[in-house]
Amino acid sequence: MRSILAALAMVLAAAPAAAQEAPSPGEDAVTALESLYQKAAGRAAPCVVAIKVEREPEEKVEPQPRVLPGPFGNLLGGSVFARRPAGAWCTGTIVEAEGVIVTTHFNVSGKVKSIRVRLADGRELEGRLTAWNATFDLAAIRVEASGLPTLDYSRMETLRTGAPLAALGRAPDGRGLTLNPGILSAPSRLEGRGIQTDAKLNYGNVGGPLVDMEGRLVAITCKVDTKFAADRGQNSGVGFAIPHDRLRGVLAELKAGRSVHEARRAFLGVKTSDQGTEVDGFLVGEIVPGSVAERAGLKAGDVIVELDGRKIHGFEELRSTIGRKNPGERIRIRVLRGEDPLEFECELGWAPD
Repeated sequence: MRSILAALAMVLAAAPAAAQEAPSPGEDAVTALESLYQKAAGRAAPCVVAIKVEREPEEKVEPQPRVLPGPFGNLLGGSVFARRPAGAWCTGTIVEAEGVIVTTHFNVSGKVKSIRVRLADGRELEGRLTAWNATFDLAAIRVEASGLPTLDYSRMETLRTGAPLAALGRAPDGRGLTLNPGILSAPSRLEGRGIQTDAKLNYGNVGGPLVDMEGRLVAITCKVDTKFAADRGQNSGVGFAIPHDRLRGVLAELKAGRSVHEARRAFLGVKTSDQGTEVDGFLVGEIVPGSVAERAGLKAGDVIVELDGRKIHGFEELRSTIGRKNPGERIRIRVLRGEDPLEFECELGWAPD
């Protein structure tokens, strides 16, 4: 860990300081950065819980090469961990003071018999799984408690690629706190649903908070691709997390007991065109037969210029905008058909496998 901190300290020390001269890239800078991580961990630690799930015996399946289905391919579709470490505690995050905890769907999947939650103050409470969302790899657990500590939210609009972050979790004994330092590697991944970090994620800390240097919640860490890693799920510096603004959109459904059982994404049903267009927007090359787009009345040659008030400048922007939506959500689409502006309203469908 100290080598990672040293590298980060070198970067921070090399950056220009606005009010005073930057510290020299040496031991003092490393110590200062260590102090930042320690303070962030101290502030967030009361909200990090340990979870133990007792399950019905699972069939032993020999590990196979993982080419996984689902909206994010090998990232979130299916079980990316080769197997669960027997008897180990995993991690969750308190998100509401009245006993609402979130973790990854993977942590609580399978034939669950019982759930125990160990709070940072040492109390052990019975947990009740309320619902899960396989698309976001999130699940909600309730415990009978009130006045629990919660995290402040980081300002997502101020975070930039390279911002230092920390992934927190509970140790295998369910008591100690773990911290894996890293940075924000990419602010928009998983078709707009998640962010990427190089903080090392594994079986034990996924479901825990990813925090900034003030100890504020940035995201909830989720599954990692362990195809080339050990069976305990250590990743190689490519991990993903669901940011708190996306979490809040899913949390109401989870608290209400509404589960999304399959990892699927929203689908409109338009394909791109090889031809260019002089109009700023997405040129529809083909309509998928039987899709939402066909039922709504879109046609090949239409140029999509706006979706729910958001300007569309091309394919990637259209895909990420739809990726932020949920199947069944109603949207408004503005298009140009020749020189005629048209508006359509439709309900997004489920993407085919």
